[in-house]
Amino acid sequence: MECKHFAECGSCSLYDMSYDEQVSQKSRVVREYLEPYYSQSISEYLSPDSHYRSRGEYRIWHDGDICSYAMGHISKKGAVTITQCPKVTKPIESKMWRLLECINGSMMLSHRLFS
Repeated sequence: MECKHFAECGSCSLYDMSYDEQVSQKSRVVREYLEPYYSQSISEYLSPDSHYRSRGEYRIWHDGDICSYAMGHISKKGAVTITQCPKVTKPIESKMWRLLECINGSMMLSHRLFS
């Protein structure tokens, strides 16, 4: 997955690995968590390598009169304003930018909307 905010945005932490490596890593972690309670095999259901999440949570970041979306910085200090998010489904990603245009087009929303 290509994302210009990778290595800054704290939302993604495994994208320096290939998709197959990510699946292996996540499967191993889940098996370790379940090991005390479940010993049978676990089925993996692969998703596309981008636009796979059906929800997202973003900050509203105020910079003067302009609002942007932001995520926490990977260092856990501060935030990163974002201009794309290839993790969320395409319908969500396309609507989130139209919503931001509406927010910035409304004096009340752009000045009173927080978080």
